[in-house]
Amino acid sequence: MPWQLAGLAALFLGLAAALIFSGAAAARSVADPGALVRWGLPISKAIHNVSLAAVVGGLIFAVGILPKNLHGRNARDRDRATRTDNAAPEHPAFTRALAVAAVAGAVWTLSAIAVLVLTYADVAGQGLSGDPAFTQALVYFMTDIDTGRAWLAVTIIAAVVTTALFGVRSLGGLALTLVLALIGLVPTALIGHSSARLTTRAPSTRSASTWWGSAPG
Repeated sequence: MPWQLAGLAALFLGLAAALIFSGAAAARSVADPGALVRWGLPISKAIHNVSLAAVVGGLIFAVGILPKNLHGRNARDRDRATRTDNAAPEHPAFTRALAVAAVAGAVWTLSAIAVLVLTYADVAGQGLSGDPAFTQALVYFMTDIDTGRAWLAVTIIAAVVTTALFGVRSLGGLALTLVLALIGLVPTALIGHSSARLTTRAPSTRSASTWWGSAPG
């Protein structure tokens, strides 16, 4: 466990150094969303990527590598045990892998929500707010902008996968959960292709945000 914590610490220290020395976290002269958004967005993305990798890795170990039951030594024994004795106690390593994946899934879901909201704030060039105008413009971002729709899809997939990780124990169900988690990689891959369109549509997003703010209640 200490080496995992050391790895995470190194990751975030490297990220902080990159943001500082590249100037990516510096205040903008125009449409600055604030320090919380400038720092929070890349950190949330890093947490998202690490937690997603942990979910996929944990499921791969649980489905294809580790024995499900204490008396299952290999894949054939594991399948036979699943068919004949579903009440057999789980192997501690199998239980531990799913526990790690479940916790990582919860972090994945929360970080996806954070990235979704912070991405909108970054594009709109405004700080986080709880007023109705911000919420309505965020809904517009999630339903009408490609990047917003992609992150909304990631958030939904992450929530479904996390729910399954807390309740599913059959190998078949876990295999389907793994497939769904891998599908969660697709929207984030497409986000890169929509970045150029998002950049060109950012003024319209800001205009929509301004319109929502000035619209009569």
